[in-house]
Amino acid sequence: MPAGSTLSLSRLTDIVTYLGVVYHDEGYLSPVIAPSPSLSGPSGSTLVIDVKAGPRLRIGKISVDGNAPEPLNGIPSKLGLTTGEAYRKVEIDRRLDELVADLRSKGYYEARAEHELRPSADKLTGDVAI
Repeated sequence: MPAGSTLSLSRLTDIVTYLGVVYHDEGYLSPVIAPSPSLSGPSGSTLVIDVKAGPRLRIGKISVDGNAPEPLNGIPSKLGLTTGEAYRKVEIDRRLDELVADLRSKGYYEARAEHELRPSADKLTGDVAI
């Protein structure tokens, strides 16, 4: 944003919402995102966004359901997923996209895969269903 520009309240709300989604997708399910204006910047005011990410969710159980040309229980290791690792939605989606592309290159043209996160009540671990 150019110096001297103003930031509307709706735009600030969009920024905070976007940051919440980014942190959630990286496994931080309860981030506290607090914008606070400061009058100490070079142009007289600066927007500071304080983020307290909180604990990062770890993968609990990994389950696979569906049909595949290979044993379902081998898919998590093929994707490089292990219990206890940090949950990162974008990374899991990328790995699933690679798996689908590989299956399609082998003639399984209708292949598709997605995952769902099922967080525990304490939000410290979550089960991943593929």
